[in-house]
Amino acid sequence: YMSQTGHLIGGAVYNIQDSSRAYANFDVTDASLVDVGIQSQVSLTDKHKPIVDLTYRPSGDILSGRFSWSNDSTRLVGAITLDSIKDGKDMKHNEMVEARYKINSDTRATLRYDCGSSTATALVDYRMDADNLVRISANLKGSDTKSGAAELHHNFNGSNTVILGADWDAKNYSVTWKNPVEDGRWIVQYAFPFGANPKNGDLWVRRRYDF
Repeated sequence: YMSQTGHLIGGAVYNIQDSSRAYANFDVTDASLVDVGIQSQVSLTDKHKPIVDLTYRPSGDILSGRFSWSNDSTRLVGAITLDSIKDGKDMKHNEMVEARYKINSDTRATLRYDCGSSTATALVDYRMDADNLVRISANLKGSDTKSGAAELHHNFNGSNTVILGADWDAKNYSVTWKNPVEDGRWIVQYAFPFGANPKNGDLWVRRRYDF
């Protein structure tokens, strides 16, 4: 549920086999399909098993594809989005590439480039201890537009996580609670703009059920 739009979204995932699954999301409020997709792990060799993900959004006639490969220290991702695929003449596209590297047991670094918006992002995760992680990101769009974000992830009671965040691009603060349960997971997020009354924020609630 998202308070900003007043929409309730339901989703389902079906495991076709150990390496493949299909999924779909449905807008209960509008009684419409949000998206449908399939994800599969491709066995190229015993050590190289990339994951391919294809998603289609009917409302925007958008097809997106994502390719990811990882090993113990490195993760590489490539993604492409095609808009208005039924209209070949006006079809638009956007690409994204990402590389993540594990520097040591406590620190990970990520570099991402979005070709459509010409935005470069650098992100660093630093684990302070078993219960606390700090995430810092910086964005450079074009030649002079800069922004960033900071988050503190705190784990308590073994499985619950609270995330306190500030985003200078979206210009808002956020508080997120993640709680895994036996049959799924709860995620609750509340965000409000810089300089505004916290009561004037947006609430986002998600409940996942595992069968």
